Amino acid sequence: MKIRQIIFLILWTILSIVLNPSPGLAQNIKTNLKDMDLGCIRDLSEVPLPAPEKVKVRSDCRKGDVVVNHIQDVLSQSDCYYKIERTYSVIDACGNKAKITIIISYVYDPVPALAD
Repeated sequence: MKIRQIIFLILWTILSIVLNPSPGLAQNIKTNLKDMDLGCIRDLSEVPLPAPEKVKVRSDCRKGDVVVNHIQDVLSQSDCYYKIERTYSVIDACGNKAKITIIISYVYDPVPALAD
């Protein structure tokens, strides 16, 4: 199954966290990324790598760019069912910070060995 066919399945996760507003001015950073359900995969190369450039960011700060960084991946497993919690940090030029976490779930279904 191709990632292109299943990447748009689950939910939009919209998180908005304001950690460092300027005194008297409420600044906001809004981010979003989709959670992904990859279904059964047979090749671990189908699991997407971190992609900070795909995080959509809107900020009330008009001073400059927004920087998005990959923080960590936390992998959990139950039998052949896997889940990656992938976390990104976002900071704008005004110093406002946010974190966004997406969940990537999949089943690793290795190709069976050929019988002799």
